[in-house]
Amino acid sequence: MVTVSERWEQALYVAIFFGIAVALGVGGLVRSDRASSSLEQRTLAQRPTVAWVDLVTGEFGRNVETYLSDQFLGRDTWVRSYAQLSLRGLGKVDMNGVVIGKGGILLGDMSSHQPLTDAEIGAELEATMAQFDRLKAAVTSYGGTLLVVGHPTKNSFLRADYPAGFAFPDDLARIAPLYFAALKQHGVASVDVAAVFEKHRDEKLYYDTDHHWTFTGAHLAYSSMLEGLGIKPLALDELVLTTLPNKFVGSFNRKIAMTFPQTEKITIASPRVPIPYTRVQDGKVSHDLFKAHPAKASVAYGIYDQGDRGEIVIDTNRPKLPSLLFVGDSFGNAIETLAWTGFDESRYLDLRHYTAMSLLDYVAKYKPDDVVILVRDERYLYRNGNGLFTGSAPSVDSEE
Repeated sequence: MVTVSERWEQALYVAIFFGIAVALGVGGLVRSDRASSSLEQRTLAQRPTVAWVDLVTGEFGRNVETYLSDQFLGRDTWVRSYAQLSLRGLGKVDMNGVVIGKGGILLGDMSSHQPLTDAEIGAELEATMAQFDRLKAAVTSYGGTLLVVGHPTKNSFLRADYPAGFAFPDDLARIAPLYFAALKQHGVASVDVAAVFEKHRDEKLYYDTDHHWTFTGAHLAYSSMLEGLGIKPLALDELVLTTLPNKFVGSFNRKIAMTFPQTEKITIASPRVPIPYTRVQDGKVSHDLFKAHPAKASVAYGIYDQGDRGEIVIDTNRPKLPSLLFVGDSFGNAIETLAWTGFDESRYLDLRHYTAMSLLDYVAKYKPDDVVILVRDERYLYRNGNGLFTGSAPSVDSEE
C-alpha cells in the first residue's frame, strides 16, 4: 500500500518534471536553441517534448539532462575554460577519450579496451578468415582479384608517444602479424601498410590533432594498394596539390574543446591531366570529390569525398581499364579521391552505412575486377560494419 508520504513524494516528482517542462517552454521564448556547436563541431540536443510515457519511464528526465547540458547559456565558454584548466592549468594528460602524447601529439585513450586472451584471438581469427574464404570464393568465381589492405592507426603507429600510465593494448599489437600470416595461409593477397609507413617514419603521416592520416599517409596507402593490384599509382608530380588556407579542425582537438592551437592544414589533390568522370553518392548525382570549403569556413578530414557515405560510384567511361570495389571506413575517404583515376568504374562502400544488400550480394551483382578491403589494425578481428560480409548491420563508429 502506498503511504501518504510516498504519494506526496510522487506528486512532488511529477510537479518537478512539469515545472521543468514549463521552464523549458519559457526558456525557449527567451533564447532559441542552438542547432550545433561550432567549437565542438557537433549537433546539440534540442528541447525535449513532454509525453506521459517518457515521464513514467524516466526518459524525459534523461532528455532534459542532455538538453540542459548542451544548451545552457555560455556553454562554449565553460567547456573551453574547463578543458584549458584541466589540461593546461592542472596538468592532466587525458580528457574525453583523448591523451596528450609526447610533443603535444593527441592520441586516443585505449584504456577501456577489453583485452583478448590468446585463445580468444585464435577463435576470432578463425571466424574472420572464414568470412574471407567466402568472399574470396565469390570474387574468384568470375575471375576477380581480392586484396586486403591493412593499416596502422595513429594510436598504433605512434604507440611509443603515449605518456606514462597509458599504452596501446598489447593484444592488438600481437594480432597484426597473426592476421597477415592467416591471410597468406588462406590464399588472400594482402598489403601491410605498417611496413610501408616504417620506411617513412620521419615524415608526418598523421595529423597531430586528428586521428586520421595526412595526405602524405593517404598517398602512401593508396600507392601501396594500387601496386598490390599491379596498377601504377599517380606519383606526387602527376597530381596538383592544394593546401587549403582554411582552419583545420582536428577530431581529437575537437573532443577537448580545441584547447591546442590548430595550425595544421589539409591538402587535397587532383590529377594534373584531367580525367572526365561522373559521380553518384547514395543514389544522387554529386560530382564534387571534396566537400565545399568557402574561404572563411573551417574544414575537417571529412572534406575528402564529402565525408562518410554508404555508396559512391565514379565512372570514367574507360572500359579498357579494370573496375574497382573498395570497402572501408573514413580512412578510405582520402584514398577514394585518388584511386578512381586508375579505374574505369570505381565503387566505394562503407558498410557501416550501406544496408541495401550484403557485401557478398553486392559482389555477385556487380562483379568488379578488383575488390579491396581496407581495414585498420584496431579492427582486424572486428566482424560488424565493414567487418561483416554476409549481412547488413550498420555500425557507426564513435570515431568518424
